[in-house]
Amino acid sequence: MRLRIHILIIASLFFSPHCLMAEQFGVVTNELKAAARFKEGVDLWHSGHRNNAVLAWEKAIELDPKLTEAHYNLGVALRDKEILSDQENCLEKDDILQCLSAKSNLSHGPATQLEKALRSLKEASRLNPDHPKAVYMKGVIEGQLERYDTAKTSLIQHLDKHPKDAQGHYLLCAAYRAQREFNNAIASCEQAVVEKPGYLEANHMLGMIYLSLERSEDAVTAFKEVVRLQPGLQSGWFNLGLAYSGQDSFIEAIDAYKRALDIGPANGAINLNLGAAYDELGRGSRAIAFTRTARELFSEKQEWRQVARAEQNLNRFLNKYWGLPDKKPFFLN
Repeated sequence: MRLRIHILIIASLFFSPHCLMAEQFGVVTNELKAAARFKEGVDLWHSGHRNNAVLAWEKAIELDPKLTEAHYNLGVALRDKEILSDQENCLEKDDILQCLSAKSNLSHGPATQLEKALRSLKEASRLNPDHPKAVYMKGVIEGQLERYDTAKTSLIQHLDKHPKDAQGHYLLCAAYRAQREFNNAIASCEQAVVEKPGYLEANHMLGMIYLSLERSEDAVTAFKEVVRLQPGLQSGWFNLGLAYSGQDSFIEAIDAYKRALDIGPANGAINLNLGAAYDELGRGSRAIAFTRTARELFSEKQEWRQVARAEQNLNRFLNKYWGLPDKKPFFLN
């Protein structure tokens, strides 16, 4: 999520009679010092010196604890420090809120950057309940810390004032889904799509929810929209194949899996599912070939549970179609 740093409008501070009098007598108040450190932090942030920007905003808050924008900027900046450098594909993750944060392993401790960020954003929203982003960002971080009840409360509070914020509805959908409140999740994701037609992530999330509920027809509709919006998204085609399989539409499922395989052939799960789909159609040679490939790919990645699953399918197919056990098992009985 792109970081938004707010620049405080401090004209009224600098030009108040009190401040003019202070300047005339060579007195610099803490408020003026805080405003200067805040501005210094903004300049440092935009010049790439982010750690120094954080220090400047911390100093500004020390000088003026009521400087709302310093609390907000500090919170967002500390959150940004928790994001991993490699951008993961959030569509592949079960928990979208965790993925959005690219949460590091340190995030489970009590004094992490995310915890500090949350404290700063709570203070910003306390000082200014009408702040356009503080409550929203607080909800995002609460979700990242898996505090879904408070995340939902914050996001609902944000949406009460900004009902057309598609991303707010989407993240609320994710928080509901994390707690298996699927009906509320569907309503929130659908509202996200209403506010932002063609919202890829919201359609993908809807499809995943429908798969969880075994609503295959709705899942097919959702993932068709996903692959229409982004034809090169492997997870979209893979999940479309799952949805078709749930309808016993195995020819369509095979077509979807093959499209996914075209995007990235070294994928054991796709090969495994292709083998299962071909078995449903009674095409033994194809079922065996794809399942063998799946076993090899899982073995290369040392995904041993999946290796065992592929081997189980393979032995069943060999016995079913050829009347033979696999001659080269990975695991001995």
